[in-house]
Amino acid sequence: MTGPKNLLIACREYGLTSEIWMNRQARNFSQLNPRFLTWRTNFDSGEFRVHDLKRDFDNDKSLTSKLTQRLRGTLSGNFFLPTPRESEDIAAAMQDETPVDAILCHYGHVALRMLPLAQANGIPLVAHFHGADISSSLRNNKYYRWSLRKNLPRFTACVAVGTKQVEALQGLGVPKDRIHLIPCGAPAELFTPKDYSSGLKERCKFITVSRLVEWKGVDIVVKAFLELAKERDDIELHVVGSGTLEPLLKELARGANSPELITFHGEKSEAEVRALVKNSSVFIQHSLDHESGWFEGFGVSVTEASLTSLPVIVTDSGGLSDQIKNKVNGLVVAQRSVESTLEAMKQLAVDDTLRKRLGLAGREIAMEQFEASKLSAKLEQLLYSVASGSL
Repeated sequence: MTGPKNLLIACREYGLTSEIWMNRQARNFSQLNPRFLTWRTNFDSGEFRVHDLKRDFDNDKSLTSKLTQRLRGTLSGNFFLPTPRESEDIAAAMQDETPVDAILCHYGHVALRMLPLAQANGIPLVAHFHGADISSSLRNNKYYRWSLRKNLPRFTACVAVGTKQVEALQGLGVPKDRIHLIPCGAPAELFTPKDYSSGLKERCKFITVSRLVEWKGVDIVVKAFLELAKERDDIELHVVGSGTLEPLLKELARGANSPELITFHGEKSEAEVRALVKNSSVFIQHSLDHESGWFEGFGVSVTEASLTSLPVIVTDSGGLSDQIKNKVNGLVVAQRSVESTLEAMKQLAVDDTLRKRLGLAGREIAMEQFEASKLSAKLEQLLYSVASGSL
């Protein structure tokens, strides 16, 4: 590396708590000057320059607008082209950052939207695939699927966060040497290990940190916990997050014999989540391969828990299989199985030695394979090569 390069990072929405990895990556870049372009800002910390287009990514949903978009897409092979006004706004933002040496697009939809501007200005574009953009969207949106097949060869490189995403990109015809497997990871300096030195038995506190939506399987976790609570009163379940499933989950808890053992925390800040995880005993993420085609991209919160030396209980959905090996650094349970989840929770509730062994192994593996600074350096090396024209 000879000198810093200017990187424009395009994303649909900036500042989402579920996408905190985005800032973490940019924060670790030392040979790239990151700037953000977004269609909407959820929260801006002021850490980076952000160009907010202040518009709906899905554009005008009127019939005339849709027909125009379909016609333009038929002619270009890209049904996600920006509107003329949108193109002007994006071009103005890019002009403010001249020269832009490379563009990193988080999610395939955004890469398709940015591609015409990148090509018109001779700027290499890297598409970063995470989850729905290479699973459910691919299956259920034919216009997205057609656009991606047609335009993937025009991306300079593709990044995927898990092996299943790599396989999906290869299935679309992307050569293996143009696909780079780089998970998001989590920072070890923030998620420090629990102190197991006292050797004292502790009240077993289960925690799940997730969007409360159907495909995250939190209802399975709650049901399994309530079954375990019929046998034990020395356990707790902490649910962190919000979403459409929240009323159902609270109704399940209210109907139980011991509803006081479950605490719903709602949305919490990064620091608050760290504290809650550090004060817990077992982390659970019951992601599901959904009928929509969705599967888990990469479980950032799973790595955060592992770095905290918590044992984890997960399913084998998507990238979770890359992160957790059964009985090595956690327990892997069958998807949608209350019984399998209950059995794993019971094992860890009664065996603090097992919790310690899995937790310490989890920390070691996470440090080696999924520590954020290492993965950010790998991503930066790729982006710098792209920006320098050597890839």
